[in-house]
Amino acid sequence: MRLGSISLLAPFLLAQAADPSVLGQFQTPSGNTFCLVYAGQPSPTLECELKENTVKPPPRPKDCELDWGNRFSLPQKGAPVRGCYGDTLQAELPRLEYGTPWKVAGFTCEATTKRLRCTNTDGHGFELARASQKLF
Repeated sequence: MRLGSISLLAPFLLAQAADPSVLGQFQTPSGNTFCLVYAGQPSPTLECELKENTVKPPPRPKDCELDWGNRFSLPQKGAPVRGCYGDTLQAELPRLEYGTPWKVAGFTCEATTKRLRCTNTDGHGFELARASQKLF
């Protein structure tokens, strides 16, 4: 969902804020990265989205007809993936201050002025920045 008018986004943002499946959420101080933890089945998932990304993403999967390249999904256990998505996480979310660890549902994230690093209970995760993305 990429709409130019805040008034058009308001219903979506209110619904997202009231969604009981959202266990936690934040944005980085730069306002470039937005993350939410969804309760999910069978376990929670951390989704993070970059507003600006200067890295050329890998080729779009053939089965992805939506947005591609700026969303990253990390299950509670297992490896992260770059996601295909049709909505946005970009909203007025609580701000995660640089150097302050954020922990929800087995996920740990920490932002620095250079990147956001998030890991799951297995030690898998990602490092996200405008100019680089590393999945491990």
